[in-house]
Amino acid sequence: DTVLKPSIYRPPISVMSLGQHGKLPRASSFNDFFDGNYADKTKRINSVSTGRHDSSPRRSRSRSRATKEMEVVGRQRSRSRSRKRSERVAYTDIEQSVKCYGNVYDDSITKQRIYSPEKEKRIERPDRKHEMPPKHWNSHEDGGRVGCNFTQSTRFEQMELMLQSQQKKNKYDEKIGIEEEHYSIQEHHQSQHALELDRTRASSASLAPSIELIDLANDLRKLLYDEKNSDIYLRGTDGGRIPAVSAILSARSPSFRRRLQEIDSTGVTVLSFRYNSSVLGAIVEYCYTGSVDSSCYPDDEATARMYVGVYDAAEYFELPRLRKVMLKHNHHLLARWRPLACPIFDEALLYGDSAKDIAILSRKIICMNPEAVLLTPEDDGIRGGGVLSLSTSSLSRVITSDDFNGEWTKFCCLKVWVNNAPDKKSTTDRRAVAQKLTMNIQFSRIQPSDLSGVVASSGLVSSEHLLDAYKHQAFLAERDGDIRDFFEKRSSVYARGGIMIVHGAGVNETNGVYVSNTNKDLLMYSMKNIYQNKEVTFYLYRSKPYWYLG
Repeated sequence: DTVLKPSIYRPPISVMSLGQHGKLPRASSFNDFFDGNYADKTKRINSVSTGRHDSSPRRSRSRSRATKEMEVVGRQRSRSRSRKRSERVAYTDIEQSVKCYGNVYDDSITKQRIYSPEKEKRIERPDRKHEMPPKHWNSHEDGGRVGCNFTQSTRFEQMELMLQSQQKKNKYDEKIGIEEEHYSIQEHHQSQHALELDRTRASSASLAPSIELIDLANDLRKLLYDEKNSDIYLRGTDGGRIPAVSAILSARSPSFRRRLQEIDSTGVTVLSFRYNSSVLGAIVEYCYTGSVDSSCYPDDEATARMYVGVYDAAEYFELPRLRKVMLKHNHHLLARWRPLACPIFDEALLYGDSAKDIAILSRKIICMNPEAVLLTPEDDGIRGGGVLSLSTSSLSRVITSDDFNGEWTKFCCLKVWVNNAPDKKSTTDRRAVAQKLTMNIQFSRIQPSDLSGVVASSGLVSSEHLLDAYKHQAFLAERDGDIRDFFEKRSSVYARGGIMIVHGAGVNETNGVYVSNTNKDLLMYSMKNIYQNKEVTFYLYRSKPYWYLG
């Protein structure tokens, strides 16, 4: 009938048996010495140490001596737990202050003083009744600021502890998310993402053409190049004529409407424009169907030039949506065959400011990927492109561009452009142009072996320029001893670990280390750098057999 209290309860002698080495087995708390679990742990340790699964308890010491040892161990562990708890409390206060965004706690909050033995300082903290700060800590009703007040500690230590706590908190938050206002931020982001997807699907569904509109577009497409049902003709600069229905053109384009009103008074059924027949055919196709079917055109130089002409004609005929469509077609065409950037750039220069956006896009592609875009292999001559598609004016703009820093590539482009002229007269004219453009090449950055071989035998560079290049290299060798790093490195991409390193690219800012950045099914690498006084992201990806930068 007597109730035993923990303070006077004494375990049996068998429970107090020691391990093989005369040490007490480790327990999770002091109360573990007074429960049955400790006896099981002692029994397991004895069985493992002696090799016997059913070992009898060894001879124990006297009750008083075992109790004293147990109390000493308990006091040591209790003291250690108190020290760790005080450090954990101090660290939690720093974390609480970070959660409160570094403000000062209100004086109305009950404060306690906790002593940290290792730090040897006192830290004021609020009463830790909640793991998260109460809501009124972040309020400003009393006009005061809310946060944590530190005493006897330097500002640098406070900032360092707060930074470490915030970093640990961020890593923890990335793994499991934070619950706020009875919902998870992670779930909230997922719900927001799902909501955005639903909105996108709804908008795309609303913008998607109905079956009736698709049938109407297909029926009108049958009227293309149908002279029996046409009442006017559009004549291009190449002499080709495109039959069309004046009513449809008037309904789609204000420019056509004005021109057709003049026809009624003069009775003329043929309209002449400053575009070739392929461009006018694409304009009529868009007026009939609302789109331009790119699958009907091959990926070659003629298609690239036609796309630029349609882009300019869309502004002339007041068709703003067609400009967006053609800009998208140009992007897709360049993604499939990058050397077509040369004819696109050459054609865009002919149209002036109206095609300025396409000219800038194509020039950047040429300067970032000069070897892959300008120097196309001979077996890809069917699709065309490359330096042979450039006229004299467009080639001059590429060679003299500040973004194009590949000196050896510049010279190779001039040599290919001259040697592949269509006739003898063109070769003579191109050679004169190339000799002038060599003035914009720093031959001192080309290796001496290439200077004395390919460059000297080409006949494009005078002996005076070669002599100046040799002198400059000799002075650098005398001053620095080793000038191998001064020479321009050939364009190269190689892997090192999980990164890609680019050397010798056409734009100096694109050279460097690229890290993996997978985009859907295309493996890409990215690098951030300063380009034209602003921070941009360069992307590196491979389209066999070349690496491309963008």
